[in-house]
Amino acid sequence: LQTQSTPAGMTSAEPIIDTGDMPEVTLYTTAGCPSCAAAQAALQSLRLSANVVRLDRCLPAFIDEVLRRAEGRAAAAPLVFLGGRCIGGADSLRLATLDQLQKEHAAAPDGLRPPLPGPADIDPAAADLADDILDRLLPCELDEAAAALEAMRLDSDVASADNADAAAFGTHWRCFWRYPRTFTGAGFARWAAQQHGWSAERIRRIGDLLLSGGLCRRVYGNGDGDSDGLAVENADALYRPLDADWLGSGALNADAADWRCRPPDSLSTIGEQLRCLMLEIQGLCISQDGRSVDYGKLAESEQFAAYRLLARRLQRVNPEAGSPDERLAFFINVYNALVLHAKLARGPPTSLWSRYRFFAGSAYIIGGQSYSLLDIEHGVLRANRRGPGLLRAPFGRSDPRRRAVPLDRPEPLIHFALNCGARGCPPIRAYRAAGLRDQLLMAGRAYLSGDDAVRVSEDGRSLALSALFRWYSADFADSAGGSIAAWVAEHLPPGGKREAVEAALRATGGRPRISYLPYDWSHNHS
Repeated sequence: LQTQSTPAGMTSAEPIIDTGDMPEVTLYTTAGCPSCAAAQAALQSLRLSANVVRLDRCLPAFIDEVLRRAEGRAAAAPLVFLGGRCIGGADSLRLATLDQLQKEHAAAPDGLRPPLPGPADIDPAAADLADDILDRLLPCELDEAAAALEAMRLDSDVASADNADAAAFGTHWRCFWRYPRTFTGAGFARWAAQQHGWSAERIRRIGDLLLSGGLCRRVYGNGDGDSDGLAVENADALYRPLDADWLGSGALNADAADWRCRPPDSLSTIGEQLRCLMLEIQGLCISQDGRSVDYGKLAESEQFAAYRLLARRLQRVNPEAGSPDERLAFFINVYNALVLHAKLARGPPTSLWSRYRFFAGSAYIIGGQSYSLLDIEHGVLRANRRGPGLLRAPFGRSDPRRRAVPLDRPEPLIHFALNCGARGCPPIRAYRAAGLRDQLLMAGRAYLSGDDAVRVSEDGRSLALSALFRWYSADFADSAGGSIAAWVAEHLPPGGKREAVEAALRATGGRPRISYLPYDWSHNHS
Protein backbone atom coordinates (compact mmCIF):
# COMPACT_ATOMS: atom_id res chain seq x y z
CA LEU A 1 0.00 0.00 0.00
CA GLN A 2 1.25 3.45 -0.79
CA THR A 3 1.34 5.91 2.07
CA GLN A 4 -0.59 9.10 1.37
CA SER A 5 -1.04 12.36 3.23
CA THR A 6 -4.05 12.15 5.52
CA PRO A 7 -6.21 14.62 7.45
CA ALA A 8 -5.95 15.23 11.19
CA GLY A 9 -7.18 12.17 13.04
CA MET A 10 -5.83 9.77 10.40
CA THR A 11 -2.27 8.55 9.93
CA SER A 12 -0.67 5.78 7.95
CA ALA A 13 1.27 2.90 9.41
CA GLU A 14 4.79 2.46 8.06
CA PRO A 15 4.59 0.64 4.69
CA ILE A 16 6.36 -2.68 5.07
CA ILE A 17 6.01 -4.59 1.80
CA ASP A 18 4.16 -4.21 -1.44
CA THR A 19 1.14 -6.47 -0.94
CA GLY A 20 0.16 -6.49 -4.60
CA ASP A 21 -3.55 -7.10 -4.90
CA MET A 22 -4.09 -7.13 -1.13
CA PRO A 23 -7.01 -4.84 -0.24
CA GLU A 24 -6.60 -1.60 1.61
CA VAL A 25 -6.57 -2.08 5.39
CA THR A 26 -8.06 0.60 7.65
CA LEU A 27 -7.65 0.38 11.41
CA TYR A 28 -9.81 2.54 13.71
CA THR A 29 -8.19 3.11 17.11
CA THR A 30 -8.29 5.32 20.19
CA ALA A 31 -5.53 6.53 22.50
CA GLY A 32 -4.75 4.34 25.49
CA CYS A 33 -6.27 1.17 23.99
CA PRO A 34 -4.25 -2.04 24.56
CA SER A 35 -6.28 -3.95 21.95
CA CYS A 36 -5.54 -1.21 19.43
CA ALA A 37 -1.83 -1.64 20.07
CA ALA A 38 -2.29 -5.41 19.66
CA ALA A 39 -4.04 -4.86 16.33
CA GLN A 40 -1.19 -2.69 15.09
CA ALA A 41 1.31 -5.34 16.22
CA ALA A 42 -0.67 -7.96 14.30
CA LEU A 43 -0.44 -5.82 11.18
CA GLN A 44 3.31 -5.66 11.66
CA SER A 45 3.52 -9.45 11.99
CA LEU A 46 1.49 -9.84 8.78
CA ARG A 47 3.80 -7.30 7.13
CA LEU A 48 0.86 -5.12 6.19
CA SER A 49 0.50 -1.36 6.22
CA ALA A 50 -2.77 0.37 7.00
CA ASN A 51 -4.52 3.68 7.30
CA VAL A 52 -4.94 4.31 11.03
CA VAL A 53 -7.87 6.50 12.06
CA ARG A 54 -7.97 7.91 15.61
CA LEU A 55 -11.66 7.85 16.56
CA ASP A 56 -11.00 9.93 19.68
CA ARG A 57 -10.03 12.80 17.35
CA CYS A 58 -13.22 12.56 15.29
CA LEU A 59 -16.66 14.02 15.87
CA PRO A 60 -19.52 11.82 17.17
CA ALA A 61 -21.40 11.68 13.85
CA PHE A 62 -18.39 10.12 12.10
CA ILE A 63 -17.89 7.60 14.92
CA ASP A 64 -21.56 6.60 14.63
CA GLU A 65 -21.10 6.03 10.89
CA VAL A 66 -18.06 3.80 11.47
CA LEU A 67 -19.94 1.70 14.04
CA ARG A 68 -22.95 1.45 11.70
CA ARG A 69 -20.71 0.23 8.88
CA ALA A 70 -19.14 -2.33 11.25
CA GLU A 71 -22.53 -4.11 11.29
CA GLY A 72 -21.99 -5.55 14.77
CA ARG A 73 -18.66 -7.25 13.99
CA ALA A 74 -16.97 -4.88 16.46
CA ALA A 75 -18.58 -2.43 18.87
CA ALA A 76 -15.55 -0.42 19.96
CA ALA A 77 -12.00 0.31 18.91
CA PRO A 78 -10.12 -1.36 17.40
CA LEU A 79 -12.16 -1.94 14.26
CA VAL A 80 -10.47 -3.51 11.24
CA PHE A 81 -11.74 -2.89 7.71
CA LEU A 82 -10.56 -4.74 4.62
CA GLY A 83 -11.56 -2.55 1.75
CA GLY A 84 -15.00 -1.35 2.76
CA ARG A 85 -15.93 -4.34 4.95
CA CYS A 86 -15.37 -4.66 8.71
CA ILE A 87 -13.87 -8.02 9.67
CA GLY A 88 -13.85 -7.48 13.45
CA GLY A 89 -11.41 -6.32 16.10
CA ALA A 90 -7.90 -7.20 17.23
CA ASP A 91 -8.59 -10.95 17.31
CA SER A 92 -9.52 -10.92 13.63
CA LEU A 93 -5.94 -9.87 12.84
CA ARG A 94 -4.13 -11.77 15.57
CA LEU A 95 -5.59 -15.11 14.44
CA ALA A 96 -5.50 -14.43 10.70
CA THR A 97 -3.08 -15.31 7.94
CA LEU A 98 -2.50 -13.28 4.80
CA ASP A 99 -4.35 -15.94 2.75
CA GLN A 100 -7.36 -15.75 5.08
CA LEU A 101 -7.50 -11.97 4.76
CA GLN A 102 -7.39 -12.22 0.98
CA LYS A 103 -10.29 -14.70 1.08
CA GLU A 104 -12.23 -12.34 3.38
CA HIS A 105 -11.74 -9.57 0.86
CA ALA A 106 -12.75 -11.77 -2.07
CA ALA A 107 -16.06 -12.54 -0.34
CA ALA A 108 -16.88 -8.86 0.18
CA PRO A 109 -19.05 -6.86 -2.24
CA ASP A 110 -17.10 -4.90 -4.84
CA GLY A 111 -16.81 -1.14 -4.77
CA LEU A 112 -17.12 -0.59 -1.03
CA ARG A 113 -14.80 1.94 0.58
CA PRO A 114 -14.09 2.30 4.30
CA PRO A 115 -15.40 5.47 5.96
CA LEU A 116 -12.49 7.92 6.14
CA PRO A 117 -12.68 11.26 7.96
CA GLY A 118 -12.82 14.46 5.96
CA PRO A 119 -12.10 17.93 7.36
CA ALA A 120 -15.71 18.27 8.57
CA ASP A 121 -15.41 15.03 10.59
CA ILE A 122 -12.38 16.08 12.63
CA ASP A 123 -12.70 17.56 16.10
CA PRO A 124 -11.38 21.14 15.76
CA ALA A 125 -9.38 20.62 18.96
CA ALA A 126 -7.35 17.95 17.16
CA ALA A 127 -6.10 20.38 14.52
CA ASP A 128 -2.60 21.81 14.59
CA LEU A 129 -1.86 24.20 17.43
CA ALA A 130 -2.29 27.92 16.90
CA ASP A 131 0.89 30.00 17.02
CA ASP A 132 -0.10 31.46 20.37
CA ILE A 133 -2.32 29.22 22.45
CA LEU A 134 -2.92 32.01 24.96
CA ASP A 135 -4.77 34.01 22.30
CA ARG A 136 -7.43 31.31 22.22
CA LEU A 137 -8.38 31.55 25.88
CA LEU A 138 -11.46 33.41 26.99
CA PRO A 139 -10.59 37.11 27.22
CA CYS A 140 -10.77 38.66 30.68
CA GLU A 141 -13.60 41.17 30.59
CA LEU A 142 -13.90 43.16 33.80
CA ASP A 143 -17.11 42.32 35.63
CA GLU A 144 -19.16 45.35 36.74
CA ALA A 145 -19.91 43.79 40.11
CA ALA A 146 -16.25 42.81 40.56
CA ALA A 147 -15.24 46.40 39.83
CA ALA A 148 -17.68 47.58 42.52
CA LEU A 149 -16.23 45.12 45.02
CA GLU A 150 -12.72 46.33 44.21
CA ALA A 151 -13.84 49.93 44.75
CA MET A 152 -15.33 48.97 48.12
CA ARG A 153 -12.06 47.38 49.07
CA LEU A 154 -10.00 50.42 48.08
CA ASP A 155 -12.33 52.87 49.82
CA SER A 156 -12.24 50.80 52.99
CA ASP A 157 -8.44 50.69 52.94
CA VAL A 158 -8.13 54.48 52.84
CA ALA A 159 -11.11 55.37 55.05
CA SER A 160 -10.28 57.45 58.12
CA ALA A 161 -11.74 56.90 61.56
CA ASP A 162 -13.94 60.02 61.29
CA ASN A 163 -15.32 58.97 57.90
CA ALA A 164 -16.72 55.54 58.70
CA ASP A 165 -19.30 55.75 55.90
CA ALA A 166 -16.45 55.41 53.40
CA ALA A 167 -15.64 51.96 54.77
CA ALA A 168 -18.12 49.30 53.68
CA PHE A 169 -15.79 46.56 54.89
CA GLY A 170 -15.00 46.02 58.52
CA THR A 171 -14.90 43.60 61.43
CA HIS A 172 -18.35 42.73 62.77
CA TRP A 173 -19.41 40.80 65.88
CA ARG A 174 -22.41 38.48 66.00
CA CYS A 175 -23.25 36.27 69.00
CA PHE A 176 -19.71 36.61 70.40
CA TRP A 177 -18.19 35.57 67.07
CA ARG A 178 -15.81 37.81 65.17
CA TYR A 179 -16.30 38.21 61.41
CA PRO A 180 -13.38 40.12 59.84
CA ARG A 181 -13.48 41.53 56.30
CA THR A 182 -17.27 41.49 56.10
CA PHE A 183 -20.00 43.96 55.20
CA THR A 184 -23.76 44.27 55.56
CA GLY A 185 -26.31 44.89 52.83
CA ALA A 186 -27.24 48.18 54.48
CA GLY A 187 -23.57 49.16 54.72
CA PHE A 188 -23.07 48.42 51.03
CA ALA A 189 -26.11 50.53 50.10
CA ARG A 190 -24.93 53.44 52.27
CA TRP A 191 -21.42 53.30 50.83
CA ALA A 192 -22.68 53.18 47.22
CA ALA A 193 -25.12 56.08 47.68
CA GLN A 194 -22.92 58.39 49.76
CA GLN A 195 -19.53 57.74 48.19
CA HIS A 196 -20.51 57.18 44.55
CA GLY A 197 -24.02 58.55 44.15
CA TRP A 198 -25.56 55.35 42.83
CA SER A 199 -29.29 55.15 42.31
CA ALA A 200 -31.39 52.72 44.34
CA GLU A 201 -31.95 50.63 41.20
CA ARG A 202 -28.22 50.31 40.51
CA ILE A 203 -27.47 49.51 44.15
CA ARG A 204 -29.96 46.65 44.10
CA ARG A 205 -28.78 45.35 40.73
CA ILE A 206 -25.09 45.34 41.67
CA GLY A 207 -25.93 43.88 45.06
CA ASP A 208 -27.73 40.99 43.37
CA LEU A 209 -24.74 40.40 41.08
CA LEU A 210 -22.33 40.22 44.02
CA LEU A 211 -24.02 37.01 45.15
CA SER A 212 -25.38 35.52 41.94
CA GLY A 213 -22.06 36.21 40.18
CA GLY A 214 -20.12 34.18 42.72
CA LEU A 215 -18.21 37.12 44.21
CA CYS A 216 -19.53 37.08 47.77
CA ARG A 217 -21.29 34.71 50.12
CA ARG A 218 -23.40 35.16 53.22
CA VAL A 219 -21.51 34.15 56.37
CA TYR A 220 -24.10 35.15 58.98
CA GLY A 221 -27.88 35.62 59.16
CA ASN A 222 -30.62 35.05 56.67
CA GLY A 223 -31.71 38.46 55.47
CA ASP A 224 -34.52 39.10 53.04
CA GLY A 225 -33.83 37.72 49.60
CA ASP A 226 -30.34 36.42 50.36
CA SER A 227 -30.88 33.36 48.20
CA ASP A 228 -31.08 35.56 45.10
CA GLY A 229 -29.24 38.74 45.92
CA LEU A 230 -27.91 41.11 48.55
CA ALA A 231 -30.41 42.26 51.20
CA VAL A 232 -29.58 45.96 50.87
CA GLU A 233 -31.94 47.05 53.68
CA ASN A 234 -30.62 44.48 56.15
CA ALA A 235 -28.03 45.55 58.72
CA ASP A 236 -27.73 42.15 60.39
CA ALA A 237 -26.73 39.64 57.69
CA LEU A 238 -23.00 39.60 56.93
CA TYR A 239 -21.26 38.98 53.61
CA ARG A 240 -17.65 38.25 52.73
CA PRO A 241 -15.85 38.32 49.36
CA LEU A 242 -15.13 34.78 48.29
CA ASP A 243 -11.57 35.55 47.29
CA ALA A 244 -10.84 36.32 50.95
CA ASP A 245 -11.57 32.66 51.67
CA TRP A 246 -9.93 31.32 48.52
CA LEU A 247 -6.50 32.84 49.05
CA GLY A 248 -5.96 30.93 52.28
CA SER A 249 -7.55 27.70 51.11
CA GLY A 250 -4.56 26.11 49.43
CA ALA A 251 -6.59 25.49 46.28
CA LEU A 252 -4.28 25.33 43.28
CA ASN A 253 -6.28 27.88 41.27
CA ALA A 254 -6.85 30.31 44.15
CA ASP A 255 -5.29 33.39 42.59
CA ALA A 256 -6.73 36.86 43.07
CA ALA A 257 -5.73 37.95 39.58
CA ASP A 258 -8.71 36.39 37.82
CA TRP A 259 -11.67 36.74 40.16
CA ARG A 260 -12.44 40.14 38.57
CA CYS A 261 -13.00 38.54 35.15
CA ARG A 262 -16.55 38.08 33.96
CA PRO A 263 -17.51 34.41 34.32
CA PRO A 264 -18.10 32.44 31.10
CA ASP A 265 -21.64 32.39 29.76
CA SER A 266 -22.01 28.64 30.23
CA LEU A 267 -20.31 25.61 31.66
CA SER A 268 -19.99 24.19 28.15
CA THR A 269 -17.93 27.21 27.03
CA ILE A 270 -15.15 26.75 29.56
CA GLY A 271 -15.61 22.97 29.53
CA GLU A 272 -14.84 22.83 25.82
CA GLN A 273 -11.75 25.02 26.27
CA LEU A 274 -10.60 22.72 29.05
CA ARG A 275 -11.09 19.67 26.82
CA CYS A 276 -9.18 21.26 23.95
CA LEU A 277 -6.23 22.06 26.20
CA MET A 278 -6.28 18.53 27.61
CA LEU A 279 -6.13 17.16 24.06
CA GLU A 280 -3.10 19.32 23.33
CA ILE A 281 -1.40 18.30 26.58
CA GLN A 282 -2.17 14.67 25.73
CA GLY A 283 -0.48 14.99 22.36
CA LEU A 284 2.51 16.85 23.81
CA CYS A 285 3.62 14.92 26.88
CA ILE A 286 1.36 11.90 27.48
CA SER A 287 2.42 8.56 26.05
CA GLN A 288 0.50 6.93 23.22
CA ASP A 289 -1.08 4.42 25.60
CA GLY A 290 -2.20 7.28 27.87
CA ARG A 291 -0.55 5.82 30.97
CA SER A 292 2.68 7.77 31.45
CA VAL A 293 3.42 11.48 31.53
CA ASP A 294 6.57 13.48 30.85
CA TYR A 295 6.09 15.85 33.80
CA GLY A 296 9.25 17.81 33.04
CA LYS A 297 8.02 18.59 29.54
CA LEU A 298 4.55 19.35 30.90
CA ALA A 299 5.86 21.85 33.46
CA GLU A 300 7.76 23.83 30.81
CA SER A 301 5.08 23.74 28.13
CA GLU A 302 3.07 26.65 26.80
CA GLN A 303 0.01 24.43 27.00
CA PHE A 304 0.31 23.97 30.76
CA ALA A 305 0.89 27.69 31.28
CA ALA A 306 -2.34 28.29 29.37
CA TYR A 307 -4.09 25.60 31.39
CA ARG A 308 -3.13 27.26 34.70
CA LEU A 309 -4.70 30.49 33.46
CA LEU A 310 -7.82 28.62 32.45
CA ALA A 311 -7.97 26.85 35.82
CA ARG A 312 -8.13 30.22 37.57
CA ARG A 313 -11.21 31.03 35.50
CA LEU A 314 -13.00 28.12 37.17
CA GLN A 315 -13.29 30.22 40.33
CA ARG A 316 -16.57 31.75 39.19
CA VAL A 317 -17.96 29.29 36.65
CA ASN A 318 -21.37 27.93 37.66
CA PRO A 319 -21.07 24.10 37.83
CA GLU A 320 -24.84 23.74 38.22
CA ALA A 321 -25.71 25.41 34.92
CA GLY A 322 -24.92 22.66 32.42
CA SER A 323 -26.80 19.55 31.36
CA PRO A 324 -25.94 16.29 33.17
CA ASP A 325 -23.56 15.24 30.37
CA GLU A 326 -21.94 18.70 30.31
CA ARG A 327 -21.32 18.47 34.05
CA LEU A 328 -20.02 14.91 33.81
CA ALA A 329 -17.58 15.69 31.00
CA PHE A 330 -16.51 18.92 32.73
CA PHE A 331 -15.73 17.27 36.07
CA ILE A 332 -14.01 14.23 34.49
CA ASN A 333 -11.67 16.55 32.60
CA VAL A 334 -11.15 18.76 35.67
CA TYR A 335 -10.29 15.71 37.78
CA ASN A 336 -7.67 14.41 35.34
CA ALA A 337 -6.18 17.88 34.87
CA LEU A 338 -6.11 18.57 38.62
CA VAL A 339 -4.15 15.36 39.20
CA LEU A 340 -1.49 16.54 36.73
CA HIS A 341 -1.46 20.04 38.29
CA ALA A 342 -1.23 18.65 41.84
CA LYS A 343 1.62 16.31 40.97
CA LEU A 344 3.64 19.22 39.65
CA ALA A 345 2.74 21.47 42.60
CA ARG A 346 2.95 18.94 45.45
CA GLY A 347 4.88 15.98 44.09
CA PRO A 348 3.60 12.40 43.85
CA PRO A 349 2.30 10.62 46.96
CA THR A 350 4.57 7.85 48.22
CA SER A 351 2.56 6.10 50.95
CA LEU A 352 -1.02 5.24 51.90
CA TRP A 353 -1.31 8.28 54.18
CA SER A 354 0.29 10.64 51.67
CA ARG A 355 -2.13 9.36 49.01
CA TYR A 356 -5.07 10.28 51.21
CA ARG A 357 -3.61 13.74 51.85
CA PHE A 358 -2.94 14.18 48.14
CA PHE A 359 -6.53 13.42 47.10
CA ALA A 360 -8.16 15.21 50.05
CA GLY A 361 -5.92 18.27 49.87
CA SER A 362 -5.53 18.87 46.12
CA ALA A 363 -8.41 21.16 45.19
CA TYR A 364 -9.75 23.81 42.85
CA ILE A 365 -12.19 26.60 43.60
CA ILE A 366 -15.13 26.06 41.23
CA GLY A 367 -18.07 28.42 41.40
CA GLY A 368 -16.98 29.78 44.76
CA GLN A 369 -16.71 26.35 46.41
CA SER A 370 -13.69 24.17 47.07
CA TYR A 371 -13.65 20.81 45.28
CA SER A 372 -10.88 18.38 46.19
CA LEU A 373 -10.07 15.30 44.13
CA LEU A 374 -12.06 13.24 46.65
CA ASP A 375 -14.99 15.66 46.38
CA ILE A 376 -15.01 15.45 42.59
CA GLU A 377 -14.71 11.67 42.39
CA HIS A 378 -17.02 10.56 45.20
CA GLY A 379 -19.19 13.65 45.68
CA VAL A 380 -19.86 14.74 42.10
CA LEU A 381 -19.08 11.83 39.77
CA ARG A 382 -20.27 8.99 42.05
CA ALA A 383 -23.49 10.76 43.06
CA ASN A 384 -22.22 11.58 46.57
CA ARG A 385 -21.25 8.08 47.70
CA ARG A 386 -18.78 7.13 50.41
CA GLY A 387 -15.38 6.30 48.95
CA PRO A 388 -13.07 3.41 49.91
CA GLY A 389 -11.70 3.96 53.41
CA LEU A 390 -13.88 7.03 54.01
CA LEU A 391 -16.37 7.27 56.88
CA ARG A 392 -19.04 9.25 55.06
CA ALA A 393 -20.08 10.78 51.76
CA PRO A 394 -18.31 14.06 50.90
CA PHE A 395 -21.36 16.35 50.80
CA GLY A 396 -23.76 16.80 53.72
CA ARG A 397 -27.46 17.54 53.31
CA SER A 398 -27.02 21.31 53.30
CA ASP A 399 -23.82 21.37 51.22
CA PRO A 400 -24.41 23.64 48.20
CA ARG A 401 -22.09 21.46 46.11
CA ARG A 402 -24.82 18.80 45.98
CA ARG A 403 -26.55 20.92 43.35
CA ALA A 404 -23.68 20.27 40.92
CA VAL A 405 -24.07 16.47 41.12
CA PRO A 406 -25.25 15.33 37.66
CA LEU A 407 -26.46 11.78 38.46
CA ASP A 408 -28.84 10.12 40.91
CA ARG A 409 -26.72 6.95 41.09
CA PRO A 410 -23.12 6.08 40.18
CA GLU A 411 -22.25 5.32 36.56
CA PRO A 412 -19.64 2.50 36.70
CA LEU A 413 -18.03 3.53 33.41
CA ILE A 414 -16.77 6.70 35.16
CA HIS A 415 -14.05 4.59 36.80
CA PHE A 416 -12.42 3.96 33.41
CA ALA A 417 -12.28 7.68 32.63
CA LEU A 418 -10.43 8.85 35.77
CA ASN A 419 -6.65 8.77 36.03
CA CYS A 420 -5.28 9.23 39.56
CA GLY A 421 -1.65 9.50 38.47
CA ALA A 422 -0.66 5.86 39.08
CA ARG A 423 0.54 3.43 36.43
CA GLY A 424 -2.37 1.11 37.14
CA CYS A 425 -4.97 3.77 36.29
CA PRO A 426 -6.96 3.90 33.06
CA PRO A 427 -5.44 6.11 30.34
CA ILE A 428 -5.77 9.89 30.36
CA ARG A 429 -8.28 11.12 27.79
CA ALA A 430 -10.27 14.29 27.17
CA TYR A 431 -14.06 13.95 27.04
CA ARG A 432 -16.72 16.00 25.30
CA ALA A 433 -20.33 16.35 26.42
CA ALA A 434 -21.73 15.37 23.01
CA GLY A 435 -21.81 11.58 22.74
CA LEU A 436 -20.37 11.18 26.24
CA ARG A 437 -21.96 7.76 26.88
CA ASP A 438 -20.32 6.32 23.76
CA GLN A 439 -16.95 7.78 24.76
CA LEU A 440 -17.20 6.26 28.24
CA LEU A 441 -18.22 2.91 26.78
CA MET A 442 -15.24 3.02 24.42
CA ALA A 443 -12.90 3.87 27.31
CA GLY A 444 -14.33 1.03 29.40
CA ARG A 445 -13.96 -1.53 26.62
CA ALA A 446 -10.39 -0.41 25.94
CA TYR A 447 -9.46 -0.79 29.63
CA LEU A 448 -11.20 -4.15 30.05
CA SER A 449 -9.41 -5.58 27.02
CA GLY A 450 -6.05 -5.35 28.85
CA ASP A 451 -4.62 -8.18 30.96
CA ASP A 452 -4.23 -5.82 33.93
CA ALA A 453 -8.04 -5.48 34.05
CA VAL A 454 -9.52 -8.91 33.30
CA ARG A 455 -7.98 -12.40 33.23
CA VAL A 456 -9.69 -15.78 32.91
CA SER A 457 -8.17 -18.83 34.60
CA GLU A 458 -7.00 -21.85 32.62
CA ASP A 459 -9.86 -23.97 33.96
CA GLY A 460 -12.32 -21.31 32.77
CA ARG A 461 -14.07 -21.00 36.14
CA SER A 462 -12.28 -18.06 37.78
CA LEU A 463 -11.77 -14.40 36.97
CA ALA A 464 -8.98 -12.10 38.13
CA LEU A 465 -10.15 -8.49 37.95
CA SER A 466 -8.65 -5.05 38.47
CA ALA A 467 -8.81 -3.82 42.06
CA LEU A 468 -11.17 -1.11 40.79
CA PHE A 469 -13.90 -3.76 40.87
CA ARG A 470 -13.21 -4.48 44.55
CA TRP A 471 -13.06 -0.87 45.67
CA TYR A 472 -16.23 0.10 43.79
CA SER A 473 -18.04 -3.24 43.84
CA ALA A 474 -21.34 -1.61 44.78
CA ASP A 475 -21.26 0.61 41.68
CA PHE A 476 -20.74 -2.34 39.33
CA ALA A 477 -23.01 -4.82 41.10
CA ASP A 478 -25.90 -2.36 41.41
CA SER A 479 -25.69 -1.75 37.68
CA ALA A 480 -25.79 -5.46 36.78
CA GLY A 481 -28.31 -6.96 39.17
CA GLY A 482 -25.68 -7.87 41.75
CA SER A 483 -23.14 -9.64 39.49
CA ILE A 484 -19.81 -7.97 38.80
CA ALA A 485 -18.86 -10.80 36.42
CA ALA A 486 -22.03 -10.22 34.40
CA TRP A 487 -21.22 -6.52 34.16
CA VAL A 488 -17.71 -7.34 32.88
CA ALA A 489 -19.06 -9.76 30.26
CA GLU A 490 -21.60 -7.21 29.06
CA HIS A 491 -19.01 -4.46 28.64
CA LEU A 492 -16.07 -6.36 27.15
CA PRO A 493 -15.60 -5.83 23.41
CA PRO A 494 -16.58 -8.76 21.19
CA GLY A 495 -13.81 -11.34 20.90
CA GLY A 496 -12.01 -14.12 22.68
CA LYS A 497 -11.87 -12.58 26.15
CA ARG A 498 -15.58 -11.79 26.21
CA GLU A 499 -16.38 -15.32 25.06
CA ALA A 500 -14.14 -16.73 27.83
CA VAL A 501 -15.89 -14.66 30.52
CA GLU A 502 -19.31 -15.66 29.20
CA ALA A 503 -18.20 -19.31 29.24
CA ALA A 504 -17.06 -18.92 32.88
CA LEU A 505 -20.50 -17.55 33.77
CA ARG A 506 -22.22 -20.51 32.11
CA ALA A 507 -19.88 -23.06 33.68
CA THR A 508 -20.44 -21.73 37.21
CA GLY A 509 -24.13 -20.89 37.05
CA GLY A 510 -23.32 -17.20 36.87
CA ARG A 511 -21.04 -17.24 39.93
CA PRO A 512 -17.39 -17.64 38.89
CA ARG A 513 -14.70 -17.31 41.53
CA ILE A 514 -13.34 -13.75 41.56
CA SER A 515 -9.95 -12.57 42.78
CA TYR A 516 -8.37 -9.16 42.38
CA LEU A 517 -5.12 -8.21 40.74
CA PRO A 518 -2.49 -6.09 42.55
CA TYR A 519 -2.84 -2.41 41.71
CA ASP A 520 0.22 -0.59 40.43
CA TRP A 521 0.42 2.60 42.52
CA SER A 522 3.83 3.61 41.17
CA HIS A 523 4.21 7.15 39.81
CA ASN A 524 3.20 7.41 36.14
CA HIS A 525 6.18 9.51 35.04
CA SER A 526 7.78 8.61 31.72
